[in-house]
Amino acid sequence: MEEEKSSQIETVEDAVIISSESSSNCTDSQIADKEKEAMEKRFENKHEKEIYLDEEVKVKMEEEKAVQAVTGCPECDRGKILNCSECCDVVKRHCEKFGYQVDVACECHDICVQDVKLICVKHLNISIPIAGRNGAFGCRGLFEIDGEYDEVNCRVFCAEEELVLEGPDRCLVVKNEVGVQASLTIKRLLLSDMIFVHEHVEKFDCRFTDFYRFPDGTGFPNTKAGREAFKEIIRFIDGSCKVVIIERCEIVTDENLEPGELLCPRVEIDLKVIDKLWKHENLLVSALKPYPENITVKDEFNDLHQIGGCPPPCPR
Repeated sequence: MEEEKSSQIETVEDAVIISSESSSNCTDSQIADKEKEAMEKRFENKHEKEIYLDEEVKVKMEEEKAVQAVTGCPECDRGKILNCSECCDVVKRHCEKFGYQVDVACECHDICVQDVKLICVKHLNISIPIAGRNGAFGCRGLFEIDGEYDEVNCRVFCAEEELVLEGPDRCLVVKNEVGVQASLTIKRLLLSDMIFVHEHVEKFDCRFTDFYRFPDGTGFPNTKAGREAFKEIIRFIDGSCKVVIIERCEIVTDENLEPGELLCPRVEIDLKVIDKLWKHENLLVSALKPYPENITVKDEFNDLHQIGGCPPPCPR
């Protein structure tokens, strides 16, 4: 009877079920041995392992073998449930470009990381008037720019956030700042180009009602219960990071003006800002280790390259 059951074992799950059914006749150690034997039988070599994979996965593996035969890259075992599929594609196709030299497998790694818990998304519009082109040149010595607007470039030069720790908004609001620099090139006839540079720091708040839990997307109602729930999570938050997306940066001029209205050219900037609050966390993740044992050192570029906090306003 035991031999008949053993011949029917096709998956680890089957082994667990059979072990449960026969537990009245076996000791715990015997059950564990049967489960181990079933697992080893299933994965005793690569060819037997493949027969348990879906047809789609087998097709994918055949394609990878063909690519690997051409590139000569190391082998990459992506794991039974394809945890490392995208990374394996990189290893098999670009090993020489990225210096991968050893066979790798999708394994569990124990890492300490910044794990995002709360997310706030804001859409911002910044309008920067272009000096000297919003009216006729008068007798007060105003400077009027003479030329054609050629192009505008926008970049982020600073960003920071701060949790409010005093007053009625204590532990309920995160104050944000994002600094944007717009560089406008103006073409002038018979003269050198003129570059108009303007820096703008946009300030905004992410209130507790603007945040949503990650990953379930649950929000916080503007009630006593909502405030208390947010404060409870904030107790475990260690820091924040910010994603800034420049969705639009263009020169805008008013068309079809009514008689007597003034032309008001300006630079319009649309930003999408995602403020994320994170906690230092210890996680187990499926990942590849693409290099053999080595010394890895990280560093950050100097102040000229870093995007740091926004400077304080100039003294009045």
